[in-house]
Amino acid sequence: MKVFIIEKGFEEHELRVLKEIVGSLVSSKEDLREKVEIVQCPEFCEEQGIVIKVIGELNPERSSGQLFIMFKGGLESNIVKFAQRMGAVGIFPIDRFYGERMEYGEISRFENVLKNVLRDKLSTRFPEWDFKKRIDWKVKLDDKAFQNDKDSEEAAYISLFGDDITHRNVKKTNEIITSVMPYVKELKKFRDKANKTLEALEKKEISNDQNLTGAQLAIGRLNDLTSEMKFRKPVCILLTGPTGCGKTLLAKYIANSLFGSLKTFSRISLVNMGDNLLESELFGSFPGSWTGSSYKVGKMVSMAGGAVFLDEIGEISPAIQAKLLTYLDDMKVLIEGFSDPSGVKVPVLIIAATNRDVRKEMSLGNFRSDFFQRFAYEIHMPSLSERKSDFRYILSHLLQVKKKLLNLSIDEISIAAIEKLEGYEYPGNYRELERVVTVAMMSAKMDGREIVLSRDVQF
Repeated sequence: MKVFIIEKGFEEHELRVLKEIVGSLVSSKEDLREKVEIVQCPEFCEEQGIVIKVIGELNPERSSGQLFIMFKGGLESNIVKFAQRMGAVGIFPIDRFYGERMEYGEISRFENVLKNVLRDKLSTRFPEWDFKKRIDWKVKLDDKAFQNDKDSEEAAYISLFGDDITHRNVKKTNEIITSVMPYVKELKKFRDKANKTLEALEKKEISNDQNLTGAQLAIGRLNDLTSEMKFRKPVCILLTGPTGCGKTLLAKYIANSLFGSLKTFSRISLVNMGDNLLESELFGSFPGSWTGSSYKVGKMVSMAGGAVFLDEIGEISPAIQAKLLTYLDDMKVLIEGFSDPSGVKVPVLIIAATNRDVRKEMSLGNFRSDFFQRFAYEIHMPSLSERKSDFRYILSHLLQVKKKLLNLSIDEISIAAIEKLEGYEYPGNYRELERVVTVAMMSAKMDGREIVLSRDVQF
């Protein structure tokens, strides 16, 4: 395929700059390198086949092919009208490509449009797999990204991306981590002292021993250890954002950064769970608390000195909100059937998440405002559609992660597949992208290919 640069309307240095820009674009793209020829000619010419013309002087009589119109100075109406009449691909200011008035944004815009036109035209002559990229074309992961601990590998997603919204969130997250660190140091000290007591409580839960006096006394001993702490209220962090946008990954990132691992991190999904069952799961219970109840060490107790992630906190009833509010006020866990009705104080770091609009839910009476006010920190996670400037970095990273986890030999992805993935809105956000990419890679594997093609991408 030929790209004709028509000399008319250009000065010598402008022709040189233009040829350098087009030549650099073609030579830097592996899929264009051997398929595109740049031709400089003095007049319009008729050429068989695919032709792209970059012109500096308007000529309505000889203007076949895809037109790129260059202008200098202000953009005049006659240029715009000509471009519209001839169906020009784009209009670009040549005097912004060099010298003191050079604008890299205009050069980039020209390169992107030209690149897309070249690929579109060539796609009619060459198969899709001739236009491809290695899956690590944007991000190259080393072996450290793939550790045996799957949670730590997933947590790497959070700090990777650099679009403006995520950059602000990462900065805010790290500021929160720094602020919360003194509290976490106290939690670690508590955990070290309470470890044997907590282990005894968990052993009692799985034993057949019906005598729970020891469990009652052990829970009571936690009160004494909590009284030694400098902090009197738990620290609470709220993560908001649409479903599938990465709130769980961010929670793990925060916990891993603060505690050095996820051994003392526990996620509780608060969706589709009755109040009695949820209360037992969170706060624990003793036999007789409610019909069918048994002795259970709740997460708030078993994770004392660690982090509890309350996922979808916007789904819980006002009754559970009230119990949690008691805890957020003074670290006090009220355990049904416990010998001391005033409860037991246990320190944890609370990280909560919801996909609901909390402020709207408060106005509707579904979310207590006093409950919301107990969260000292809030981070709002963006949807995937808000991160399109970063999409190819996310995709390149995800392809490599899935290749490793699924033990695939997929090394490449076609540009058509990338563009198809990029053009979708993803109402399910990152989680939906993950599913689509996984299916696409498995489809390529089943077809015996090492490249993902557009036909593998199904929504």
